[in-house]
Amino acid sequence: TLGGIVNYVLKQPRLGETSGYASASYGNYNDFQTEGAINVGLGDNAGLRVSGLYTRHDGYLSDGTQTDDSAGIRAQLKVELTPELTVRIEADYAQQRGLGGGSSYVGTYAFDPVAGQFAVTPSGLPIDEGLLTQRAQAYRTTNGNAGNLPGRRADPLATEPFQRNDVYGIAYHIDWETPIGTLSVIPAWRHARKDNLNIESGQMVGNTQDSNQYSIETRLVSKSGGPIDYIVGAYYFSEQIDDDIHNSAGALANFNTARFTTKSPSVYGRLTYHATDWLRFTGGARYTED
Repeated sequence: TLGGIVNYVLKQPRLGETSGYASASYGNYNDFQTEGAINVGLGDNAGLRVSGLYTRHDGYLSDGTQTDDSAGIRAQLKVELTPELTVRIEADYAQQRGLGGGSSYVGTYAFDPVAGQFAVTPSGLPIDEGLLTQRAQAYRTTNGNAGNLPGRRADPLATEPFQRNDVYGIAYHIDWETPIGTLSVIPAWRHARKDNLNIESGQMVGNTQDSNQYSIETRLVSKSGGPIDYIVGAYYFSEQIDDDIHNSAGALANFNTARFTTKSPSVYGRLTYHATDWLRFTGGARYTED
């Protein structure tokens, strides 16, 4: 990339080895976090690694919002079919639950024609009050305006927020050592399902979304040690998102349903010439069409 790159590399299974670890912590707001992994050797040429994590905490605000309840698991199977051919299959699943985010009323503002600017009247509520307590609901119905309609006060927030988000996927990593370098083929699929209702803006905003992603990458990486190193490859990505957003402002409501599709093929290459032990020249190119 032009601006830099973040490279995220999974810890792979170790062939013929059995090992593992686990850790846990506990803090205020009943914050509990745990993670662990186990690696099982399946003979000298195969290994299975399963890792997972779980984290939760109570709400940071008085109305119980700003909670978290999340978990994830990943399994990887790595098999060395021949000294030159290795296949790794990985599958993962993650979920997010709890009430999600929250906010508090800071105050109201109105235009002061004498001063020629907006004036803020503090709410008098603690900053960690939240929006769903009795005091916050009373403040909302007394001071809130529904949909900017004159004389129309805001209704109380009638529904508690929630988040039910799930993401899972599977990918194959095929690596073949050839005389001219390592040929890698990586097909993958990922699905995301989002279903949540948030009130952080002082309105009830619901969102349901389904997303499917498909991708495949093929690349050839030369063996190191020679005067010239190279990388050449191609990548294809496609995605379809079905998105439904519904927003209730009391007197007004908005409903937006959309489908987004993306298709993105690309090719790339990079060449490095080692002129001396301390000097090298590198050039690269990439073409992407979205």
